[in-house]
Amino acid sequence: MDTIDGDETENKKALEDMTVEGLKLLPKGSIKKKKVSFWKRLGVFLLGVVQIVVGSLIVASTAGALTNFGVTMMMEGAKWCFDSIFRPE
Repeated sequence: MDTIDGDETENKKALEDMTVEGLKLLPKGSIKKKKVSFWKRLGVFLLGVVQIVVGSLIVASTAGALTNFGVTMMMEGAKWCFDSIFRPE
């Protein structure tokens, strides 16, 4: 049986190394986290507050016709506020 490299013993050695070493042989990458500036966090927080206010105005002014849309906007605004405060970056 032909192998890709043509050398079956070399393939067996590589297979044995992978079974013994496992994931140690795979290349490792690193993720560099960028520090988010204070002003970007403040901007996201303020946009979240605006979403909450607009969502509450939509719910109040449409007499229930767009309640789902308004509540969804309020929830997303709250999520943006929490993300800007508690995100660990």
